[in-house]
Amino acid sequence: MTFDVRPGAEAFSLGDGPVGVLLVHGFTGSPASTRPLGEWLASQGLAVEGVRLPGHGTDLEDLRHRRASEWIDEAARGLDAISARCRTVVAFGFSMGGSIALALAASRPSEVDGLALANPYVF
Repeated sequence: MTFDVRPGAEAFSLGDGPVGVLLVHGFTGSPASTRPLGEWLASQGLAVEGVRLPGHGTDLEDLRHRRASEWIDEAARGLDAISARCRTVVAFGFSMGGSIALALAASRPSEVDGLALANPYVF
């Protein structure tokens, strides 16, 4: 079954510049929660890639069957996209997105130059 993405919950790419920011939203969130920050960062001369984690921004039934590995894989695709555009990359994650940003930085340290975490879920 295919689920439609709610309007405003789409992934996004904004801005241009040598420094890029990967934005990863939290659990049950969507790129709608990170877009205002992304727009502001782009207005400051940064490139931005806002990912939509699978199962988010669609329907609760879609989310029920998703796995953490899918979310990490999608964030990795976002990291690939922003890394192709920028020489310096910072990963920003909110809540569970912070945990995903940490996992990316741990598994790909040569590609994540910095981290910004808001309420990361860490134990």
